[in-house]
Amino acid sequence: TKEVKKEKQKDSIFEETPRWSISVYAAPTIYNTFSNSSIIDRNLSKQDDSSELTWSYGGYVNLQFNKKIGMRLGLLHSNLTIKTKNISIYDSFGNVTQFSQFSNLQLNPGISNQTIANYFQNDQVLDFATELTFNEVAVELGYRLYENKLIVDGYGGFGLIIINQNKVRAISSSSKYLFLGELSAFNKLLFSSNLGVSASYPIAKDIRIFLNPTFNYQFTDLQSYLFMIKSGITFNF
Repeated sequence: TKEVKKEKQKDSIFEETPRWSISVYAAPTIYNTFSNSSIIDRNLSKQDDSSELTWSYGGYVNLQFNKKIGMRLGLLHSNLTIKTKNISIYDSFGNVTQFSQFSNLQLNPGISNQTIANYFQNDQVLDFATELTFNEVAVELGYRLYENKLIVDGYGGFGLIIINQNKVRAISSSSKYLFLGELSAFNKLLFSSNLGVSASYPIAKDIRIFLNPTFNYQFTDLQSYLFMIKSGITFNF
């Protein structure tokens, strides 16, 4: 009877005592979009956009139900900078560019097309720098792909993104700048879908180091995504 009970416990979705752990990490992060146009305006080329390599930070509370199934609740903090280069202040007829009509640029009160032209009166082109800061709360399910000393898990789930900072600056060749407004595609709350694979290896009895490449897709008009390589430490209980 005892042997039968043990076999039933092994086959159960939940173990008698789930295993808890906490992970902390840092991650180099790249931002991009599947859209063919610039993040500033659909009529501008995506080729003028470039994302700086930035760093994200965060952690997870992990729960392993059995040898195959687990889940984790995570918190991510990211800072992004995306530059859009060579935006003309004047069109081919010498008229001031209609910045207020850019499809994804919401100008601050008091900022107009003419205000921008007057502020940069000695320039012909500008670079726009979009600065985004956000936190994400993620819930992900995990499936164990391999377990020995090296453990490999696959993860998939969803996240709630809270935008803390959304700023667009115009910058001249002489580094003179003006805060213009924000990207309208990035609301205060967004949702994401996340996929990743994590490989971990023990360095002490209850401590493991891990590497976790992650793809994070945001549900916006820009079809934007992040690619991160999370690396850190997991503490087991």
